[in-house]
Amino acid sequence: LCNKPLNGCLGQDRMVLSMPAFRVFFFTSRGKNRGDDVSHLPTGGRSLWERDLSRTGPGRCRLHENLKFPVGRKVAIMHRMEDLFDIEDRAAGMQNEMVRLRRDFHRHPELGFQENRTAAVIAAYLRGLGMEVHEGIGKTGVVGVLRGGAPGKTLMLRADMDALPIQERNDYTYRSVNPGVMHACGHDGHMAVLLGAAALMSEIRDRMKGRIKFVFQPAEEGSGGARHMIQDGVLKDPDVDAAFGMHLITALPCRTVGWGRGTI
Repeated sequence: LCNKPLNGCLGQDRMVLSMPAFRVFFFTSRGKNRGDDVSHLPTGGRSLWERDLSRTGPGRCRLHENLKFPVGRKVAIMHRMEDLFDIEDRAAGMQNEMVRLRRDFHRHPELGFQENRTAAVIAAYLRGLGMEVHEGIGKTGVVGVLRGGAPGKTLMLRADMDALPIQERNDYTYRSVNPGVMHACGHDGHMAVLLGAAALMSEIRDRMKGRIKFVFQPAEEGSGGARHMIQDGVLKDPDVDAAFGMHLITALPCRTVGWGRGTI
């Protein structure tokens, strides 16, 4: 996601745009991914990009006013998945539920390897989505497996569950009820986000290829929860092809995604 003109997002060979409603367009001028001539499209390839990509929003790429692709230019276009064309509307409709989940987790924080209530709430939620659920992975970890309707690779999405040994001194109605324990590192939000993603993806499972493992890790705060989950086989059966995690951070503006290269 870019906060600069589209020409600032261009590489020599390709560019990837993330647009409203998660529409994704991929362009390349050479190589094995070379696509078809765009001249058969309704706009003849001249103004298609301005028509379809000109809408902007916070944290999204803006179309450079001088960017045009001539008729006959070889490009590959991957239109947004029809199943996800209303993904933003679906996510917006889940906002109250995700707030409820986050506040429930915040009100009932648990330290590493003591996330028994948290794990039970997560497991019940995943089962309610019709998922295959495994509990007790890495002691108190939970794994939900969503299987698509066609063969494919396995993606792992991960969130952490544990809180910190901190006394909360807030006046919110959802402040911690456990003395000396608080979700002060955002893990309550991480769990709510991942459950929201699980709910969204479960709606299109029949048209999804491969599998998604929704992994809720215990004891991230220095107690080696990831190691225990790996020892219990979280990366196996089915084997994970790629894994993704994220962390909330107040230093970045809302709707901004940050990443880095190499080991974190």
